[in-house]
Amino acid sequence: MKIVSVFLTYDYSLETWEKNGTLNRELKIFKEIAKSENIKFKFISYDKGYVLKNSDLQQYIEIVSIYKNLKYFNNKYLRFIYSFYIPFKIKEEVEKSDLIFQNQLDGSWISMITKKLTKKPLMIRTGYDAYQFSINENKNKLFVYFYRVLTKLSLKYSDLYTVTSLSDKNYLENNFKNAKVKITRNWSGLSKKNTENKRYSNKILCVGRLVEQKNYIFLINSLSKYKKSISIDIVGEGPEKNKIKNLSKEKNVEVNYLGKINHDNLSDIYQKYRLYAIPSKFEGNPKTLLEAMGNGCIVLASNIENHSEIIDNSINGFLFDLTEKDFFKTLDKFYSLNNLEVIDMQKNSYETIDLKYSFQVIKNEMIKDINNII
Repeated sequence: MKIVSVFLTYDYSLETWEKNGTLNRELKIFKEIAKSENIKFKFISYDKGYVLKNSDLQQYIEIVSIYKNLKYFNNKYLRFIYSFYIPFKIKEEVEKSDLIFQNQLDGSWISMITKKLTKKPLMIRTGYDAYQFSINENKNKLFVYFYRVLTKLSLKYSDLYTVTSLSDKNYLENNFKNAKVKITRNWSGLSKKNTENKRYSNKILCVGRLVEQKNYIFLINSLSKYKKSISIDIVGEGPEKNKIKNLSKEKNVEVNYLGKINHDNLSDIYQKYRLYAIPSKFEGNPKTLLEAMGNGCIVLASNIENHSEIIDNSINGFLFDLTEKDFFKTLDKFYSLNNLEVIDMQKNSYETIDLKYSFQVIKNEMIKDINNII
């Protein structure tokens, strides 16, 4: 049996995933790879002793709780400095593994040092480009520099570095010398339930954190001036909630906050809506967009690189420029569709997910990635 040590994002744990309602989704692909390939996954988790409640998962997944035997500092700066000591404490655990798998760039300094100590190959999988995000979010220059250096070192010292979009691949290859990057996309489930007659057509569904990047402010401002009354239902929480609440009240746009919903129940939510909007300023390979398509929603997505890789405008969804004029034009196009045209667009969405983003397709890609370096 092969053993793969999975290093979680720095300061994240399986308990974090559980609290976010994404634990089963995140572990599903590891569980299914373990079953089909005779691999055991050992999760290096930033917790004090988390125990999986799902007995079915326990036979495929082992947890190494970093802070079970290491001091946890409440001060984040002390915790960061101390993180450089972690590889020396977990060296014996990882030496039994055949591969080190780093989930996201954050924390890769720990897995790179561990690689040096154990001489095990290292695979880094990123869902978004942290360096590019730090620039887009106008982070402190020190943070931007940190992510640039971390990206450069990770590209250099990993045996395989994967991203989830062509846009991220091109960005890295254009900004880092000799960057060798492979695309392994995010996956989405696929549900072809015929619920079209039961779907809301006067509501827009959004799923995502309430942060500036997601651009809910644009959506509210735009809908306040549209000729038709449309409300917004948002799944998610975040620091901009009060700002969004105040603006929606001021603009007289109805916004319903559905809060955090366990991912296991999200498919049922998507299938209540005909329209899904994602007006983000920038993205990685957005899982929520893929899931909306996989559940029969008609997607309205901002015309940014990472969205245009997925959406073929007016074929499997709609792209719009971040201007009120173009957004209104896109809404008009949607409302002009007859039932047969809506069904055709849904079929095209399903086909996109099935061919490029289905669970089985991405599972097979990840198996290839792992087998190529073990």
